[in-house]
Amino acid sequence: MRHRIFGIWTIFLIAVAVLTGRLFLATVHPDKSGLKIRWQDQVRVKAEMEHLGGEVTDDARGRILFRNGEALSGQVRHAQLTTENGSIPYSIHTERTLTGRYAPRESGASVAGEVGLPDVWPTPDRVVAEQGRSGLEASFDSLLRGRRPGYIGVLHSATGQTEGSAVFQVKPKPGPDLRTTLDSAWQEAANLSLQKEATVKLGAVTILDVNKNEVLAMANRSVNGVWDLPAVKPAIPGSIMKLVTAAAAFDSYRFRPSAKFYCNGVSQLAGVQMHCWTVHGTETFTEAIARSCDIALAIVGSEVRREGLEAMWNRLHLTEPNLQSVGGQPVLREAEGGVLFRRSGNDNGLLANTAIGQEDVRMTPLQAANLASTIASGGIYRDVDLVLDAQVNHKPVRHFERKSETRAFSLFTAQKLAEAMSLAVEDPHGTAHDLASFHLPLAAKTGTAELPDGRVNGWMIGFLPVDKPQIAFSVYVGDLPESEAHGAVHRMATDIILAYRQFQPQGYIG
Repeated sequence: MRHRIFGIWTIFLIAVAVLTGRLFLATVHPDKSGLKIRWQDQVRVKAEMEHLGGEVTDDARGRILFRNGEALSGQVRHAQLTTENGSIPYSIHTERTLTGRYAPRESGASVAGEVGLPDVWPTPDRVVAEQGRSGLEASFDSLLRGRRPGYIGVLHSATGQTEGSAVFQVKPKPGPDLRTTLDSAWQEAANLSLQKEATVKLGAVTILDVNKNEVLAMANRSVNGVWDLPAVKPAIPGSIMKLVTAAAAFDSYRFRPSAKFYCNGVSQLAGVQMHCWTVHGTETFTEAIARSCDIALAIVGSEVRREGLEAMWNRLHLTEPNLQSVGGQPVLREAEGGVLFRRSGNDNGLLANTAIGQEDVRMTPLQAANLASTIASGGIYRDVDLVLDAQVNHKPVRHFERKSETRAFSLFTAQKLAEAMSLAVEDPHGTAHDLASFHLPLAAKTGTAELPDGRVNGWMIGFLPVDKPQIAFSVYVGDLPESEAHGAVHRMATDIILAYRQFQPQGYIG
């Protein structure tokens, strides 16, 4: 009996010793204890912080960068710490942008996104009460989190007296920075173009580098506030869809570019009630695209049929966001795919309205810009890239994957679509002829989408120069009276052309 009691007592003492040792290790050397404890919860740190009068100098969150390494996100301000021996200047860096109120910005939401309060706090993996709430900040929240914030302050004794000039500093251990494809000059130009249009409450400007299919600029404006990114949200595309319809017709050999149509302003298709926006008379297929003839494209849609439209839509991946993915998810959580059909059927009415971008058709401005880029690239489809790498001290520590390219349509089809888009600028009857005054080899396609309330969405997409494309773009404004939408779209397209003329000689692209 004595031996049994002695054995139990020995086991008890050993267990107490082990637990005491682990507690001591967790207190003195938390990193070696195997326990996941936030740095600010360590006993030593708490004891020191009780006598520290100061503030956080760095939230330790990684920054989102332009392609040249310039900061796109966050803010830095300068301050001074007062001690008995004078003032000490220092800077404060924070990525925090929200205080709990979500109000629309003047120029709309940033692709970088917003940082706000976390869903759960405190947690072992979060050292500051911050969490990415939208944009890239949300998608890459776990990457950007820091390991320890920075502090500065003056040490006080236990009685509250200042310890002379004893300044206490804790250096931050920041998370990696995220470098994007965005070009600071192009982004500023896109933002300014959108800001100038006071009547535009919903809109987006997207500019792509054709050679690499990377986003150079993505400007957004929305009445829905900082959560909304219209550039990656589907909208009725109107005549932008006519390029998809024409691609399906050319690639299936159902129509030649020289095919003749006659537009008297009213559709002659059985069961279709459609009026063209003007009377075009006799025209070729190429001219019909350049002049955005509803009657001709409705006929093409009825001949290509549902299967042909769906096949081309899928080859252009328009049901998908068209945006780079990391870990199987788009790099912007807000990004959505488009819609071609929402109901079954193969009747002329459904096909005619779908062919001209009405009915159920939805497309994002990013997808529209990528459609222009695909045409400029000879029919080669690629997802659009937005992030390049993660960096620590300006050195890449991780490169983000990119999808391989696929052929969406033939080189012949791409060339004929490019010719039609060029004609839209060159032809006095073309819908983008006002841009011909710049004397640049430009390819463009306009779009007007009718909304139920009599208002419209206005669009223009294009690329330049035609012979050796460098940039592709889309301009979108939503829910405006028709004249206001057309005016805004053409002015914003003009801004892009002027920016190109300014930037191109200086080699800002690529």
